[in-house]
Amino acid sequence: MGESNPIRQWEECEGPSPFKLNEGGSMRTIQGLDEPSRIRPDQMHVFAYGYGKDFAASSVMLCARLKIWPGRSIPARLEHAFQNFRSWCKRHKKSTSLKTFDNRVFKTGQNLD
Repeated sequence: MGESNPIRQWEECEGPSPFKLNEGGSMRTIQGLDEPSRIRPDQMHVFAYGYGKDFAASSVMLCARLKIWPGRSIPARLEHAFQNFRSWCKRHKKSTSLKTFDNRVFKTGQNLD
């Protein structure tokens, strides 16, 4: 290692090293987690926080582009879709944290009318 290498510089300075050498992370102390091959994905979380959100957002945007809901623009159709969604939630005694359907919520960038 050359003189400009930051790890070499830490090895030569006085005081404790900020690097945890020869120690596993705290999660590795949990029984069974010391073997990564035993870790299995939790499908509920993979769907709910992973591809499920993307699938739902893409489906709503596709329906808006296909003019499933009335309106002259994508934002107008998304507003109509959101009102339908809110009505469905109310009828079925469900709650939602969503305040609107829009590009920011769906992380889609600009509308392609």
